[in-house]
Amino acid sequence: MSCLIRPVQSADAPAITTLINAIIRTGGLTIMTEPFSAADQAAFIAGLPPRSTYLAAVDPLSGALLGVQDVLPLDAGEAALRHVGVISTFVAQASARQGVGSALMRASLAQAHSLGYLKLHATIRADNPAALAFYQAQGFRQAARLEKHAFIQGVFVDEFLFVRWLAG
Repeated sequence: MSCLIRPVQSADAPAITTLINAIIRTGGLTIMTEPFSAADQAAFIAGLPPRSTYLAAVDPLSGALLGVQDVLPLDAGEAALRHVGVISTFVAQASARQGVGSALMRASLAQAHSLGYLKLHATIRADNPAALAFYQAQGFRQAARLEKHAFIQGVFVDEFLFVRWLAG
């Protein structure tokens, strides 16, 4: 699937909200459990810390949002962790497995490297095989199993910490 990758804009907040809330409602794909509003997403966009990148994948013909990916500092206040970023990926279910996530990843990795990140990590539900496979295919490796890391609807869920070095 062809897509255009560009920085997220504040006007994207309603479409991002719709995309991520659909993923939340599906269940089992993210530890996020509560839908949020377009105002919440607009506040998130406006409050991105320095050295963040937030990219959107859009259909070049219709302009429809296909996915988003962000890289945020692990700890913006700690100099010893300045080289580590946290990456999150959300792709519209109708666009899954069509190259949208890979296109976002290529652009995010380049942006992250230009922002001075040397290592990225992602925390992924252990019961989400598609996300685990995606991150592995993008060069991330499993670094740890976080047992009973999230508590969702009365059930503990394990997560995996995946890492990728951007430079040696």
